[in-house]
Amino acid sequence: MHSVKIFRASLLLMALVTTLTLFNSCKRNTIYDPGTTFDNSQTTQGTIFGQIVAEDGTPIKDADVKVGSNVCKTDNNGVFHFSKITTAQNATLITVTKANYFTGYRTLRISTNKDHYTRIMMIEMKNAVTFNAITGGTVNVNGGGSITFPANSVVYKSNGTPYNGTVTMYSKWLDPTGNTLNELMPGDLRAIDANNAEKILASFGMMGVELFDNSNTPLQLATGKTAKLSFPIPSSLAPYAPNSIPFWYFDAVTGMWKEDGSATKQGNSYVGDVKHFTWWNCDIPGPFVNFDLILTDNLGSPLSNLHVRVTNAATTGQAHGYTNGAGMVTGNIPANATLTLDVLAPYPCNNVIYTQTVTTLSSPISLGTVIVTVPSVNLATITGTVLDCSGNPVSNGYVGITTGLNAVIVPTNATGAFNASLYSCTLPASSTVTAYDMTASESGSSTVTLNSGMNNLGALTACGTQFQYITWTSTVSGIPTITTINEPFGLFYGNFASGTTSITAEDSSSLGSFHYINFTFNGLDLTTGAHDVVSYQDHLENGPCTTPTTIPVTVTSYQAVGGYISGSFTGAVSGGTIPLRTITCNFKVKRQ
Repeated sequence: MHSVKIFRASLLLMALVTTLTLFNSCKRNTIYDPGTTFDNSQTTQGTIFGQIVAEDGTPIKDADVKVGSNVCKTDNNGVFHFSKITTAQNATLITVTKANYFTGYRTLRISTNKDHYTRIMMIEMKNAVTFNAITGGTVNVNGGGSITFPANSVVYKSNGTPYNGTVTMYSKWLDPTGNTLNELMPGDLRAIDANNAEKILASFGMMGVELFDNSNTPLQLATGKTAKLSFPIPSSLAPYAPNSIPFWYFDAVTGMWKEDGSATKQGNSYVGDVKHFTWWNCDIPGPFVNFDLILTDNLGSPLSNLHVRVTNAATTGQAHGYTNGAGMVTGNIPANATLTLDVLAPYPCNNVIYTQTVTTLSSPISLGTVIVTVPSVNLATITGTVLDCSGNPVSNGYVGITTGLNAVIVPTNATGAFNASLYSCTLPASSTVTAYDMTASESGSSTVTLNSGMNNLGALTACGTQFQYITWTSTVSGIPTITTINEPFGLFYGNFASGTTSITAEDSSSLGSFHYINFTFNGLDLTTGAHDVVSYQDHLENGPCTTPTTIPVTVTSYQAVGGYISGSFTGAVSGGTIPLRTITCNFKVKRQ
């Protein structure tokens, strides 16, 4: 049977979506001692992919995503990417903004020259409550808990001027036992304690608050004033809840939770005073050890995009991560603890398909390769052959099969045959099957019903649709480097805005390898008229390149949204690590 690869195309959700709570899906370079002073001064280079979704899992497009000085917008599938950026190694902060949503945050630990994946669930600002700034009062928090404001305690956030009108408050309490806590919460549950030491946290609840005046201008607590926060304690955590617990706020500069005060247990709630509003968290800090494992099926194939959850039996605190393309997950878990490790099926299934007990001491722990047997009721085996437009077998081809959010891609053999396995929450299930002829650059799609067990799809025709590609040659001192990105492996973006066209393609289908190109040319969205390259960058260069001379672009197709932008150009570019090179590029990308 052919080895199964994860299918990642521009019209699909990313199959390698990694949410880092306490785990990273890329190997860390160092082991962090629990008592080590927090240090984020070292930088490195890495690539970051991710997906931004709403609380119901719907992708959010056109969200603004920022990592340091790097910014981009999510596409129609909520996907964003940053290619080979230089950033902090220990704690890189991703900040996501979108109108009518709380700001989203995720903190990643970056492994040099590796791809990193994350999934951030944005919280909509809704169910607002109001109170009078002059009199103050107690207001309920959306989801649970309450906040008590003293009189005359609210000022404008921008300049500290007192505000005396009606305050509109948007808030959210996050249940620490909730299934989506790891996607909703800011950061990654790493923290800096009062002694500036790095810790991991076991949460007993989080609360986010935003205040506005009648014109939607941000407000904040006045200097010298405090508000009293009341966090409900979930009944399942009550036996583990101490009488006093440290308070932590999320620092949107460092991307870490910081210790600031404490809360006391009053009945079934934790109550404490805060001096400003951001996200607040009731947590028990603890030491940690480094942990890793590799998940495979019983045939030895790596299991990608599986949710790995570790639960501390003593506190019921959890750590979460997703396996990468090699089936690996690694990160921090509690030291000196008895833990339950669960492997869950891909989103949105979320059922446990493997479990074991893990005991940690004070040293790093590796479980090596863990074999997970996928339940037969959830596994569809798929066979068939691929033919070209003339009815001949396609030996240089692939077949992509998608069911819901789960997808695989497999190659054809010399006779055009293929064999694949696909996990699905429920079978039978409607699936989209796309056959690709890599030689002819054509594909054909059909919809089938997959059942558990064997599914013979017969002959599929890779014919009728030309797919997207970018191929370019970078020549330095007479030595050419040829790169091609095409479907089904690449992600492609073609956008026209403000008189310029931006073309991007990226491909990380080969483990440990990443190909990327982005260029912008000016002119109207027409085949006629002048078009010139105004910016260029690819994976061979550490940063944006300059164009010493004008590089004209020949545009052969410029169709409406959903159609194709195609063309070619040749010219010289120069960058920081490659003084001068010649680029020859041909492209055909769908216009978004």
